[in-house]
Amino acid sequence: GFIMYNRLRARVVDRLRANIDLLESEYEFDLTVDSYLNTNADTLAWLKSSDESDNLWNKRIKDSLIRLLLNDKNPDAARDLLIKRYENQLKQLRQRDSEDVFQLYANAFAGLYDPHTAYYSPRTTENFQINMSLSLEGIGAELLNEDDFTKVVRVIPGGPADMQGILKAEDKIIGVGQDQEPMIDVIGWRIDEVVRLIRGPKDSIVKLQILPANSEATKIVSIVRDKVRLEERSAQKDVLEILSDNQIFRIGVIEIPAFYMDFEAYKLRDPDYRSTSRDVFRLLRELSEEDIHGIILDLRNNSGGSLTEAIQLTD
Repeated sequence: GFIMYNRLRARVVDRLRANIDLLESEYEFDLTVDSYLNTNADTLAWLKSSDESDNLWNKRIKDSLIRLLLNDKNPDAARDLLIKRYENQLKQLRQRDSEDVFQLYANAFAGLYDPHTAYYSPRTTENFQINMSLSLEGIGAELLNEDDFTKVVRVIPGGPADMQGILKAEDKIIGVGQDQEPMIDVIGWRIDEVVRLIRGPKDSIVKLQILPANSEATKIVSIVRDKVRLEERSAQKDVLEILSDNQIFRIGVIEIPAFYMDFEAYKLRDPDYRSTSRDVFRLLRELSEEDIHGIILDLRNNSGGSLTEAIQLTD
């Protein structure tokens, strides 16, 4: 499996590098001739030669350029944007590790037998558990990759970073260290690898080397990790007042973004374990005391989750 994947990876790297070289050259795409590009992969025949491959990719790049030009990009800016896209794809490809590749194969295999069965790598499992329990042990910050930097998108209210007030949105994290251990430079790292270094047991200390949003000077801050609750991802209630036939109706709305359940706390028989059905039951009791005429469950943005919880909620 890895031999097959490495061959594919080498071909993809060669193609992306060739696309970048073409866009960085003086080559001019002829936009005056009629061309046809089949974008339905299911009806495409296998390419028989490198020339056919080059011709197909020339058309795909030209198609992307035309779309950007139609969106008011000038030709030079359009080329630069496409170069950046291909460079980002190269970077993401090079950051894949054996765990990612095994997950691809395992899911392809599972999908042959059951579309509802999926394999989760250790990293994916950890993130799934966080999403289900609505809690984690860390600093309480949402991060994303921007170029080669890990940028703070939002500091979660009530989390350690928020309580200590030393980390702000738009700050860039360029180094991570564990208490007394040396700082590790994380520029160019995958976002999940940076997150893995930042997360850790409650009451432990993580050091961050940050580049503040409005400064060129870096600084090192220490944050004591704690349990972070992701309350904004839990069921929430609201009351809407609607005028109909000269009468005001008070409608309770419960938004349910996911069917979550803290599996670990449940297995440990924690009487206060978190779940969708328990939260919704509490919200229903609160709404019953607010003089409402009806209730709507808002599932429009629900991402799924625990089947047990979906059934329990319906009951």
